[in-house]
Amino acid sequence: MNAGEYEIRDDVHYTKEHEWLRKTQGGWEIGVTAYASSEMGDVAFVALPPVGKAVPAGDILVEIESVKAVSEIRAPCDCTVSAVQDVLEDEPERLNEAPCDTWIVRFAGEPDPSTLMDADGYAAYLGTLAD
Repeated sequence: MNAGEYEIRDDVHYTKEHEWLRKTQGGWEIGVTAYASSEMGDVAFVALPPVGKAVPAGDILVEIESVKAVSEIRAPCDCTVSAVQDVLEDEPERLNEAPCDTWIVRFAGEPDPSTLMDADGYAAYLGTLAD
């Protein structure tokens, strides 16, 4: 599915902060949406948390530096980092090239389903953000 120029997938959940979350066998993966990637501009650096770090809901999980600004991904729930996408340390541009295919952090924890949108809900949400 596409909402305008942005790819939106049916196999993930979305947040109003333009992150996607995918349920895995061991927990969840989180990444940024195509919309977020476009808004950030060229990503220059990704500050990843250490594996094993416990992060309270709402605290900063990841910082992404781009040519436009520093963006933060906040923990969608109380969680523990189980893996990070190490390649982003050397190739942060992957978040621009393939945001829908590039998870950033894997974590254990359970996001509140009421805070997540499906693909149709996210597409409708993007429609409310027209410039």
